[in-house]
Amino acid sequence: MDLVGFVSFLRQFKADVLLFGLAAWALALLLRRTLLKNAGEKLLALLPFVLGTVLYVAYRLILLGVCDAAAESAVAEGLTCGALATALQAVFARFTEKKQKAGVRAACVQSLLAGHAALTAEEAEALADAVETDEAAAKALLQTYVGDAAETYYRLLREALSLLG
Repeated sequence: MDLVGFVSFLRQFKADVLLFGLAAWALALLLRRTLLKNAGEKLLALLPFVLGTVLYVAYRLILLGVCDAAAESAVAEGLTCGALATALQAVFARFTEKKQKAGVRAACVQSLLAGHAALTAEEAEALADAVETDEAAAKALLQTYVGDAAETYYRLLREALSLLG
């Protein structure tokens, strides 16, 4: 099978759209973590969509050359690639956001109790969960860490964790 046959096979099942959508998402992720670390959120939100569209349209123009019928189809499929890359970015962000939020909560608890106890990340996360769900359990845990100041630290942790969302 030559290159033209392989590309035709991919296009038959729209696998090229999937491959370019994945490539655009991976490229956007790479750029986000390297060259565009300080870029604005609006640019970073649009980046996978724009990359997917541009990459696919460039691929189709190189493959088929410039003609009106192919250009319209290329733009439509390019928009599909961009949408796929954007959806992948949203899913990826959702999964990593949860882990990052958990780390921030643990760090918050650890820093607030640093003068009294050296908590591990797991202990700090368990305390954060208790503060948000079970007041009695949270106060009992705090009693072991800070003694008589448990009530004060409970209110402080509850307020700090509510600000984190």
